[in-house]
This record gives sequence, C-alpha cells and structure tokens, in this order.
Amino acid sequence: MFIRNGVVLVLLALFSVGCAIDATVAVTVNPDGTGVIRVRATADSEAVSALEAGGQSLDAATRLSDLTGAGWTVGAWSKKPNGTASITITHDFDSVAEVGPLLKELNGDFGPIRKFEVTQNKSLVGTDYSLDAVLASASTGIAADTQLAENLATLGIDQAIIDQQLLDQVNSSFTLAVIAKLPGGERTVQKARSEGKRTAVNISTQVIDFTRIAWYAAALILIVAALILMATSRRKRSRRSQVSQERRSRSASSQTHLR
Repeated sequence: MFIRNGVVLVLLALFSVGCAIDATVAVTVNPDGTGVIRVRATADSEAVSALEAGGQSLDAATRLSDLTGAGWTVGAWSKKPNGTASITITHDFDSVAEVGPLLKELNGDFGPIRKFEVTQNKSLVGTDYSLDAVLASASTGIAADTQLAENLATLGIDQAIIDQQLLDQVNSSFTLAVIAKLPGGERTVQKARSEGKRTAVNISTQVIDFTRIAWYAAALILIVAALILMATSRRKRSRRSQVSQERRSRSASSQTHLR
C-alpha cells in the first residue's frame, strides 16, 4: 500500500489512547462504467489534539503525499468548532474493474476491506450493476513487521500482548461505512463496531434500457408481420393453385362430354 508505515503507526498510537476515527468509502458509478471513489475520514477532537501535539499541522502529521504520487487527490484537513477534523481523498476511474485495485492501495494487507468488487454487465433489457464487498476487523500488521517485532523483543515487550491491545482499540474506535451510488439506486452499509464481525456488502441495481426494449419490440412486430405475410402468401398461392386445378378439371370434363 502507498501509505507509509510511519502514518500507520501514528494511527495505531491514536487508537491506543482512545481516539476515534470514522471513515466512509463512497463509490459513484456512471452509466458508462466510469466514476469516482471518495474516501472521507473524520478524527475526533482527541485524535486531532494528539496529531497537533508539538505544534505540527494535521497535514504534516499524516503525510499523505504518497497518495498524491499514486494519482489520488488529497484534500486539506477541515476542522470544525467542536474540535473534530475531516479529510477527503478522491480518485477517478475509467472502468469498474479499477475500483478494487484502487481501494487496495489504501487498505493494504491489514485494513478492514477484505474484498471490494464492482461489476457492470449488459443484460437483455438493460445493464446490471453490482457491488460485492467484505468488511471485517482491521489488523495492526505488527506481526508482519519483522523490524518492529525485533525491537519489541529487545525491549522485553510481548508482541502478542501489544498486538491484541491495539487491535481491541482499533475495533472499538474505528467505524467504516460504504456508500454505493450505482445507476438505478443507492445504498449505505454501516460496519458494526463489534470486534471480529464480518459484514458482507451485496448491492445490485438494474437500469432498464427502454430504447433497446423498443427496438426488440419493433423487431418482434416485424417478425410477426413477416410471418403473417408469409402465411397469407402461402394461403393465396394454395387457393390459386386449387382454383387452377378445379378449372383444369372442369375443362377436361367438358372435353370428355363433347367427344
């Protein structure tokens, strides 16, 4: 993932002191399959105070320049009178197939998004859109950081205990909402705070193409009309053939009587 390990550790430190962060992932898909991903994170007043400790700004504390280099548009932190602050990052996509890989950049191997797939398929009467995702508890990633594990061991700190304590804080202090804005409908799924919970997100919509239906109807009418004309033509030919045969029969009969 493109977020630096230092930022991840800062966020874990915030969770360890009881700070809360709420995030929303909104995926907007246009009828042609293009769209935009908007990720909005809101930190509570305790988190903001911790980030600004020492006089540094929120931008300096979070250091999200790596995301800019990866094509994301990173907005400025917006502080509110109640002490909370929010930031929004966005990324356009040209195909729904790009959504999953783009969110993987943010989520990494330890984030709460275990699966995120958006599809677009043409059907007989329109276009079907779907979002299939799995949200679960995030992990700290400490066990996968060899250097950090060695440093903790040197200090005589039990890595498993630290990992579990941080994980408990993450599960109780972080929420994630998914908003799917698909052609034909919109739905929001809120991830539960409870640790260990997995939330399956299955959203589907269909956009009826009335122009396509009209073409199908017109084609069906033409086919039916053609079948009727063919049947009528056969009956007329059959009738003409029958009349011609009757005439020949009468003519042959008349010649026989004359003889």
